[in-house]
Amino acid sequence: MNTQPTVWGGANSGEGQFAGMGVAALIQAAIANLTAAIPDTSGIPTAVYLPGLQFSGSVAPGAAILQPASLTITAWITASGPQVGYPALVSYGLDTPPSYESYILQAASVDGNSSAQMYFLTGTGVWSGSVYGTTKLQPNVQYFLTATYDAVAGVASILVDGLREGSLSIKPAPLYYPSGSGLGIGRKFSSAANNFTGSVSPAIYPVVLTDAQIYTLYQAGILSPHIPAAIAQLTSALALL
Repeated sequence: MNTQPTVWGGANSGEGQFAGMGVAALIQAAIANLTAAIPDTSGIPTAVYLPGLQFSGSVAPGAAILQPASLTITAWITASGPQVGYPALVSYGLDTPPSYESYILQAASVDGNSSAQMYFLTGTGVWSGSVYGTTKLQPNVQYFLTATYDAVAGVASILVDGLREGSLSIKPAPLYYPSGSGLGIGRKFSSAANNFTGSVSPAIYPVVLTDAQIYTLYQAGILSPHIPAAIAQLTSALALL
């Protein structure tokens, strides 16, 4: 049995890069490492719509700023239970024939399992496409869902937790926006038939983000909320020395 105390900062303590440092220096180094661990999102374009956490059933009137030719939709979601049908997470457009959603990110229920899906309307409203993710979305688990549409390349993609899971190529054309369209969060703008049960925190970008930028946003969302508290604890510990 080893009865010798562990000596942090000692030459033989096995701390690698921290060997030889005192407790105060160790805490300062930990603070610096935590700060450096925050992903750099400074090069990512600004979202045109970035509200705080919302629950099912929020709607807003249409706005030109939410009608880009190409776009990226992101949403942190947590379902509070199993979903039924095609509950909308972020939707813009109408849900009445002959027009439908210009773009919609939804948790489509397929074979009893929910997965991320993007549906979109392009050109003069007669072309459309749909692309699915492969992850089976579970209740009470947080996911970072992303949908992109590139009007120049004619490519739509679905990413889950920063990783691409599905892509679709169609005839390149801008997204189509029928008159009277509006935004829905956790539901469709003109229909409450497909509400999402849970919480949604969305963002809409008027550009196509790269896979690397999307993964950076995911990492920032996972890590950043925990770093300030960790830094505060270490700073308090340092003040007591």
